[in-house]
Amino acid sequence: MLVKKLRKWLEDRNINYKKYLILFYIIFIMAPVLIVLSLNDTGENVFARTMASVLLLVFFVVFFIYDYRKKLADDWGLRSVEVEENPYKYASKALVGAKNVKVSASFDLEEIYELISGNMPKGGCHFEILLLNPYCDYAKLCDETEKYAEYADKFEALASQSQNEIDIKYYSLMPVNNLFIIDENVYVYPMTHKLSDGRRIFRYYRGKKAAYKNYCGYFKRTWENPLYEAGNGGSDNEEEK
Repeated sequence: MLVKKLRKWLEDRNINYKKYLILFYIIFIMAPVLIVLSLNDTGENVFARTMASVLLLVFFVVFFIYDYRKKLADDWGLRSVEVEENPYKYASKALVGAKNVKVSASFDLEEIYELISGNMPKGGCHFEILLLNPYCDYAKLCDETEKYAEYADKFEALASQSQNEIDIKYYSLMPVNNLFIIDENVYVYPMTHKLSDGRRIFRYYRGKKAAYKNYCGYFKRTWENPLYEAGNGGSDNEEEK
């Protein structure tokens, strides 16, 4: 009865307990048994056989760890983690023929504005753009307030002139990442992962998998609650997705 409850608890949380059982069996049962048997052997190649057995077990462990990481990446739809001088060029390629675009911008406003205005779909695309409120307390953490106000005006003008439907909201939460959700593509640009030479680390996910659902949920909560108010479910913590 206890075993069934434990198995159900693990399965409900999508924990692949079978792999952990195999690793436990290899490390704590097979390895000690093989080593003891090898030490009791009086042949001439005791050491060689012992090392061969240990290496075989290591290969098994490495295989399962690699398989787990690969499955995790597949489940999240991770396609690449790269360091680029101009990381936004990858999002620009997906933007041209997009039908549904969600953008959350905290920094690099000039680059993001140029990316969107320069790669605007011809028509029929729905944009939802979240911009940091130029006059909120968090704006000064990223740049000058005047610059945020300047680009807020530019985005508003772009929305009024575009053939596409562009909705803009302003959030007053702690800025974390720049986020692009372009159809089924997700591009994440961490705020704190900019190298000393100006290059930026970014992550790219594809497909309606765990990352897509996670970041769409985060975007929706921010879109619906752009102000930090505990009473209405607002949050300035990205961990609460």
